[in-house]
Amino acid sequence: MALAGAGAVAIWHDIVAGGRDDFYAWHGTEHMPERLAIPGFRRGRRYVSLDGGSPEFFNLYETASTAVLAGRDYLERLDHPTSWTRAAVAHFRNVARSLCEVATTRGRGGGGLVATLRYDVLPHQSSDGRSREF
Repeated sequence: MALAGAGAVAIWHDIVAGGRDDFYAWHGTEHMPERLAIPGFRRGRRYVSLDGGSPEFFNLYETASTAVLAGRDYLERLDHPTSWTRAAVAHFRNVARSLCEVATTRGRGGGGLVATLRYDVLPHQSSDGRSREF
């Protein structure tokens, strides 16, 4: 299936064993609805590694454009997380978060598999001088 916009947030991570149940509850009950309520967020999906490798999880949030990811509504959520968000992400390990511009996208199916390629780059520094790390 083609991506639903020209921007995306890609997050890879592991979860410590003791935080897994809370992560599943938080991600489906609070986090996904919260993100999709932000104007310009179009779709969010969570994937789990087939072989149990690390990182175990991949989350993909599709946005209308990369401008959404620098917008007031999204930054407000990042800068003021809920107490449940703070508790849930405390269990994250091995996190890599990328803000992406979609160069091309194709397809019609809504399949349940995705392959990702990760590589290291320098952290992005926003115009206000703050590094935007997860």
